[in-house]
Parts: sequence; C-alpha cells; structure tokens
Amino acid sequence: MTSPPAREGAHAQLLHALGGAIAAGRLEPGAVLTLARLGRDYGVSRTTAREACLLYTSDAADDGCLL
Repeated sequence: MTSPPAREGAHAQLLHALGGAIAAGRLEPGAVLTLARLGRDYGVSRTTAREACLLYTSDAADDGCLL
C-alpha cells in the first residue's frame, strides 16, 4: 500500500495506517477503537483521531469509532 501525500492531513495518514492494519490482519473489521487508543498507538491527537473516525465510518462516537 502506498503512503498518502504529505499534504493530506494527519487524519488522512491515520486513515491510511488503519486501512493497512486491517489489510494486514492487525485490526479486525468491526473492532472498536477509542480515541485514546488511536492516539497512543498512532501518536495522534484526539482531534485527529476523531476526524479520521468521522471520515472512516458513520459509526463514529465522541470517544472512538467502529471499524
């Protein structure tokens, strides 16, 4: 999988990383990820994690998302 262009925001880079983790089997489809876990695992802020969740799924919540 190729990396997103650097001009795309951190949320796009996180989306790319999540897609890669799912494709590689490190994350299961349907996994529940908290904003805290995304921040810890991927080194992003809660705001960045929330933006990625909102773009990735319609099941985003205030504290995380369902893949």
